[in-house]
Amino acid sequence: MSWIKNKPENCISYFCGMNNSPANIDADDNFDLKLKINVVKAEIDKIKTELNEFEAILRNFVLDDMIEEQELAAKYRNFQKAKKQKRQAQKRKGKNYQEPVGVVATQPKVATEEPEETKKERKRLYRETMLIVHPDRVGGDDRDRESATEVTARLVDIYNSGNLEELQLFCAHIQQEQANSGIELPEINIENDASTAYYQNELSKYESLLQELKSKHTYEVLTTYERPVDFAQELKDYYKDRIEKLKKRTRKVK
Repeated sequence: MSWIKNKPENCISYFCGMNNSPANIDADDNFDLKLKINVVKAEIDKIKTELNEFEAILRNFVLDDMIEEQELAAKYRNFQKAKKQKRQAQKRKGKNYQEPVGVVATQPKVATEEPEETKKERKRLYRETMLIVHPDRVGGDDRDRESATEVTARLVDIYNSGNLEELQLFCAHIQQEQANSGIELPEINIENDASTAYYQNELSKYESLLQELKSKHTYEVLTTYERPVDFAQELKDYYKDRIEKLKKRTRKVK
């Protein structure tokens, strides 16, 4: 089993796909941002693979203990809930008991409705950009259509998320990318040149995801333990301790 120790190697050939010639590398102003994004994405993929493998081993080792702990925890929560309800019922039977006055139940927060203008703007951007990137508009070979399909899927995801700012960045980025290729396009009414902003936004998102993965305890185990598999026994000991405590707390529960 290999563990997370090394950084992605041979980055340039990785990013250039089938053609490894430096002469074919896109030399536009955003190349550095594209390179950074792909470096981060490669590291994310590597860490995810390692974590999935390691966490699957841990789950298999402590699965029975996890199930027993969850069952006992649910039993204990139900016991505590019933105990609280019984105390409240006893209080209501008392001579001096009075129902609380002026207690207002907390109302759940209602999601803010998106303004109608924002909805219309998102829909406009989505429709106009879809006319540009839809695979049916793309000629060329299967690779071109596959690329267009990926871009279209990304457009749909951003549109469905309801994030107007991100949609504006993506649509402007698509327009500029196509314009740089010499293709005449219908004008998408976005005031700013957003390709750089789009790539910066993408880089920020992937960097956040990378930090989230690295903050996981299992990642810390993988990168600091001499023998990461030893953590499985630590985990098993933890669940055994939890199970013993929960058994004591629920011993009177039928």
